[in-house]
Amino acid sequence: MGLFSAISKAMQAAQEKAELEAAPVIRQIDQNDLSYGGEKFCAMARQLSPSARTAAGRAYQRKIDVSGKNEIYQAFEQMYGRYQQRGDTMAFALSQMLGKKLAQDEDSRVKEKSNDDGSKTLYLPRGY
Repeated sequence: MGLFSAISKAMQAAQEKAELEAAPVIRQIDQNDLSYGGEKFCAMARQLSPSARTAAGRAYQRKIDVSGKNEIYQAFEQMYGRYQQRGDTMAFALSQMLGKKLAQDEDSRVKEKSNDDGSKTLYLPRGY
């Protein structure tokens, strides 16, 4: 039991460290709408460690879960547009989180396509 306890404590300490590092991004996500929070996340993502990006991603997902359909759609449109214009991979990842929620809610404005590797991409059809 001692080894499990030591591993558990180490994992908890690492998670707390990541959340502390991600705190400025998480604060922006929590205090603003999804679009602004997503923009701040994208702007600061390169400065964060992978574990801090994961912690910020969890905060963004929590914000998605409590946001309304229109706010989610606006943020999806903005993040997907940022990805298309700048090739920003973090914006693409956020757009897929947002799109997944819209797809679950059966929002007809978001479409899904299958990729050669079997993965799926959520996107905005032309004209939206």
